[in-house]
Amino acid sequence: MRAIAVNGSPREDWNTATLLEKALEGAAFRGAGTTLIQSTGGRSGRQPL
Repeated sequence: MRAIAVNGSPREDWNTATLLEKALEGAAFRGAGTTLIQSTGGRSGRQPL
């Protein structure tokens, strides 16, 4: 089995990425191969205040 997660958020290290990484950790624990794709497309998101 293979699990692929795609993060379309411009913030590559924030909540969405953390959630996807945890989901992939669970899949890997069950024996799946995993891939996380950061699909920001070169966009620059708003910076936190």
